[in-house]
Amino acid sequence: MAMKGKFLLLHAITPLHPGAGTSMSTVDLPVQRERHTGWPLIPGTSIKGVLRDENRDRPELVRIFGSEPEENRNDLAAGELSFTDARLLAFPVRSIRGTFAWATCPQALSRLQRDYELLGCEKRIPQLDLQEDEAVVSNESIVVDGTKLSLEEFDFKKVTKQDLNWFPFFDAEQRKRLVVLNDNNFSYLTRYATEITARIRLKKDSKRVAKGALFYQEFLPAETVFYSLILLAPGRKDPNALKALNIPPFIQIGGEETIGRGYVKVSTIEEAA
Repeated sequence: MAMKGKFLLLHAITPLHPGAGTSMSTVDLPVQRERHTGWPLIPGTSIKGVLRDENRDRPELVRIFGSEPEENRNDLAAGELSFTDARLLAFPVRSIRGTFAWATCPQALSRLQRDYELLGCEKRIPQLDLQEDEAVVSNESIVVDGTKLSLEEFDFKKVTKQDLNWFPFFDAEQRKRLVVLNDNNFSYLTRYATEITARIRLKKDSKRVAKGALFYQEFLPAETVFYSLILLAPGRKDPNALKALNIPPFIQIGGEETIGRGYVKVSTIEEAA
């Protein structure tokens, strides 16, 4: 049986750092990633926390989000809504033609199809089987050079699939940049085509780098696109909680707010009964 909920589209308009907090390589502050795919994600707790803060003055706050842990232990209540981790849908990569492309892959699309079914949506995404050197693009793609396209340091053969109007959430102009790659190539790009930035802290008197204050931080590039689900929690009985939730058009996620990182455009895309 389908669940009641809605899609939340998260489109990064500045570089984004949903931090993992633990260094796993030469990068001191990597982004958080799924264990099994290695793809970046935004934790559901981050999304819930930001939206809770945006709704802090609403009388429905506790009903929607539940009690805070430090609140009266005799009056704790679970929220009516569940917030899933935001899954990667499209990742921006450099392109020789058209400046940049949005890359996705069959596995990411398969997971989106499953989430459609969870909400009872009737849309269908075709199954694609791609070779390592193939890329599905629109007839009107602006990132193709003749019969091939070059993304980062890789060349791919184009496989045309009309206008890709089955791809959700993007309009016709955005689909001109859309590229569907083999799962392996997509995974490689999401791992090695992020932004690595050197950060420092200077001494006030000498303006030299303070001892131990040089570190490297990973950011997801602007234009990265995620989606999340907001679901009416199983066992809850108030369907109006979804309508009561205030979702602003822009939010800030992750660290580095004071240097303009983490600003995200938010859209509510689908709702299912």
